[in-house]
Amino acid sequence: MSNEAIEPVLDNLWDQCSSHMIGGPMGLPWAQFVKSGDYAQALKLISEHLAQSPECAATKLWWVRCQLECRERTLPELGEKLQDILPQLRKMPTLHTLSAFTFLKTALSMRSEAPGRLAMALMSQAFEFCEHCKALGSEEEDLLHNFYVNEIEQEVQRARKRRETKTYVFTLQDELRVELAKNEATGADGEQMRQLARPLANRPILPQRSNGAGVSAAGAAKTDPMTQRALGQQTRLTATRRSSEARYGRGSVRGQRPRRRWSVILGILFLTFLAGLAGMFLFDLIGQVSYPGK
Repeated sequence: MSNEAIEPVLDNLWDQCSSHMIGGPMGLPWAQFVKSGDYAQALKLISEHLAQSPECAATKLWWVRCQLECRERTLPELGEKLQDILPQLRKMPTLHTLSAFTFLKTALSMRSEAPGRLAMALMSQAFEFCEHCKALGSEEEDLLHNFYVNEIEQEVQRARKRRETKTYVFTLQDELRVELAKNEATGADGEQMRQLARPLANRPILPQRSNGAGVSAAGAAKTDPMTQRALGQQTRLTATRRSSEARYGRGSVRGQRPRRRWSVILGILFLTFLAGLAGMFLFDLIGQVSYPGK
């Protein structure tokens, strides 16, 4: 899927940022410049504000938003800046819509110009903020979810070509399974699956998402059937991975034997060849000793 396919989601998020006082530019010194598209002037005011309040996460978020238009900094620099303020933004619901837009726009830009782990992490975090801000309609949510699933699938292929660690590839595959499981759940079960999938997913590379339900998965599993099913699914995923590791070797992908095994086979064949040569040499040497006249 191309970036253009997700443009309606970006447009909707930005419209809500611009039209709502909570989470939007209204009331801020740079609001009028942002609305008029004069991002250079807005960035100047934001930089002055940061000089006085360098730890303000909201201002830093607006700084990244304007930098996406001015491009005075590289995309990886902007992505790292967003990672620095991510923990604070998660605790600021009034900024979730703006965060969703900024993370998504940065991820899409990096997807085109600098794909990799950081771009994938930003995409995951943008998806998280979109889930929390409730700014999208059902059709847009489906569009974003399908785009995200497609992006994970493509990143798995790109990661293998980049020879990324198998841990990273496994993490992407786990994320993909969790997202695909949401498609199988509908109604109330679907909503619970969305809440439970986040804390249950094992994501050492993609940043952990907060538990929107605020419920301990282990505690809920004792009484809630949906939680038990979700936990059971995660257990099956873990069992599948362990079975694959036992069959093909630790860190391998199911269906693909590791190169180490081929190396061992080739090594054995080479040693067998050397042993054959040595045997022929010894046989000839023994023949010369036994029959010196020949």
